[in-house]
Amino acid sequence: MIRFFRFRFISLLMKDSMRKYFLYALGEIVLITLGILIALQINSWSQERTDRKLEIVFLNRLLDDLESDVATFSAEVEAGNQGLDAIKEAVLLMDRIDSEEKLIEFNKLYDITFMVSLSPHYATYHELESTGKLNIIKSDALRSAIQDHYVFYERMEDEFAHHAWYRKSVARVMDAESMVLKYAGGVDQLFPPERRRPRDWAFFQDPDHPEYRKTEIALAAGGWLLNYDLSLYELLLERIEALQEDIRNELEAL
Repeated sequence: MIRFFRFRFISLLMKDSMRKYFLYALGEIVLITLGILIALQINSWSQERTDRKLEIVFLNRLLDDLESDVATFSAEVEAGNQGLDAIKEAVLLMDRIDSEEKLIEFNKLYDITFMVSLSPHYATYHELESTGKLNIIKSDALRSAIQDHYVFYERMEDEFAHHAWYRKSVARVMDAESMVLKYAGGVDQLFPPERRRPRDWAFFQDPDHPEYRKTEIALAAGGWLLNYDLSLYELLLERIEALQEDIRNELEAL
């Protein structure tokens, strides 16, 4: 009987120890789990702060790029308007070209009618895209607006490149089939007086002459493309202004 009670007592002690050990182990697991969760949360908060700081840097850089685009595009608009004025003067001058001096003046006016290709600033956007950091921009709407804007830039670059190709093609025909190019700036000095003859510009006195028609077409094409490109620049500047406002609003919210 005594042996039985002693065994029973020992068994109870062992069960109590096992229970305590189990509770202790469970407590350790809970503490470790809580520690991991807290560490992960702290790391998440830290990463969030880092991302927000980086987002602010990149958004400000995008604003700088867009401001540079505004300056570049505004200068092109001014140049385009000067080109339109030059075309108007060249059209009026066409019927009065009766000397090489007037032809040289015509060429100077015609040179002003060219508009350079679209050249946006892509540096910051390409860095965001190539490094996968575009996702640090927290707002889905702003991120989509930025992506759409630069896709639109690419489309406009193709549009402007096509216009430039067409404009140059028309100009090449005029240059190849008339003597106008011989009196262009930088080229006229290569031709001595005996190589510059009244017959070179005689076609300007005949509106039905093929060379007159080609020159007229070149001016018309230049004017049409300038007007079209200016309308595209107006659209670009409007889009930039809208995106700048979106970015500034996001920066204020950060």
